[in-house]
Amino acid sequence: MSKSPTIEASRAEHSTFAEVVLLRHPDLLPEPDDFRIQQAAHQDLSDGQVRIALEWISIDPAMRTWAAANPGRGKPIVPGSVMRAYGVGRVIESRNDTLPPGELVLGPFGLREQHVSDTTDIRRVLPQDLDPASLALGILGHIGLSAYVGMVTIAGVTRTDTVVVTSAAGAVGSIAAQIAARTGAHVIGIVGSAEKAELCASAYGLPHSLIRDSPDLDEQLRLLAPHGVDVFFDNTGGPVHDLVMTQMAVDGRVVICGTIALDSRTPGGGPRHERIILDRSLTIRGFLQSRYGESEEQALAELTEWHQAGELTLHEHIVDGLDQAPSALKAQLAGQHLGKVLIRIPRPTHH
Repeated sequence: MSKSPTIEASRAEHSTFAEVVLLRHPDLLPEPDDFRIQQAAHQDLSDGQVRIALEWISIDPAMRTWAAANPGRGKPIVPGSVMRAYGVGRVIESRNDTLPPGELVLGPFGLREQHVSDTTDIRRVLPQDLDPASLALGILGHIGLSAYVGMVTIAGVTRTDTVVVTSAAGAVGSIAAQIAARTGAHVIGIVGSAEKAELCASAYGLPHSLIRDSPDLDEQLRLLAPHGVDVFFDNTGGPVHDLVMTQMAVDGRVVICGTIALDSRTPGGGPRHERIILDRSLTIRGFLQSRYGESEEQALAELTEWHQAGELTLHEHIVDGLDQAPSALKAQLAGQHLGKVLIRIPRPTHH
């Protein structure tokens, strides 16, 4: 027989909590009125379940795809359902012997203040003293792992490489660029504004950043990469992708991490690069970090080591309160936020 609900259950009893539901599939970019904030009723636990109080929730560009009617992979979110999101929270009530109250956990718990889990959606149990816990959604989470898989596992970056990273001031891009820089590679970032170029230089130690809308971007890139680009880590797709492809070096590696500049409903169009790919013996690889679980432990160990050595850092843009999540997502997709966008859930107050 399972034990009865454990300590701290009173925090959740006879209460409601906020959650964000998807009202409709967006036409293209999600707008705040595509979502609704609602109060959900407290749900009693069944045997094997735990109640998690979310502390941090990740706002990611992938949420544009997750909210789409035709996401391209996986099943679409049914309107009226809680919006998908990754978060970190603590177990506050348990009917599971392996996860007592106080455990810090990570998973796709959704845009909500509380989540009841049968533990199958818990991706990792984190060190209870992880400080800040938001690291598990950034450098030591899917952000850092995506950068690692693309730059280390796939591209195999070395100190002799010239590397271009698009969206280099963004969360994944900035970590990917720093990973390349720590090897001694010559790293060129492409960013959306002078402010973001300054962030790359001051926070990430990346002095060579080009503004994507510069009329002479092609010429600027040739000056910084006179022998061509060996590794192209692309987070955007679109016209900038087309431009960089024309400057790839022989035996260059192109890693496709994201396509935020494209309409996610269509494959997009643009110049044909077959001759460039053939003549320069290019390798092109798209990837999903979730498919590299077998190497996650080693990747996290190295990311932790590099972070503790001061070689990796990530600027956090923190927004307080779940009700701000829809507008935070819109601002991020519009390029208005710097670094990793996080929702901080305030701890409940009790009287």
